[in-house]
Amino acid sequence: MREKGCARPLAHDLACAFVVVTHSSKVAVDAVVAGVPAVVEPTNPAAPVCSTDLAEIEAPKMPERDAWWASLMAQQFTLDEMRSGFAFRAMQGMKDRFNGLCSAAL
Repeated sequence: MREKGCARPLAHDLACAFVVVTHSSKVAVDAVVAGVPAVVEPTNPAAPVCSTDLAEIEAPKMPERDAWWASLMAQQFTLDEMRSGFAFRAMQGMKDRFNGLCSAAL
């Protein structure tokens, strides 16, 4: 269990997690990006690649995530930001930071 405002890096907890359960927190997106399945409410941005039924907690869904990620990112950046490469660099930076945090947590 992780309490709101916890000072410990999220990557540390995700490195050892079997599943994340949350209502609508962005933590579900972080979990899915880290390869950890999640159980969320249907309104969560990660819902298309998560379980939305707590009864699935023992065997949560973990479908292919590339199309979901592309869709999510298409909603975060303008066409000009995508054309200029800004969006790619921003996402690459996020991936590098997250991978660094996960490596440090292990």
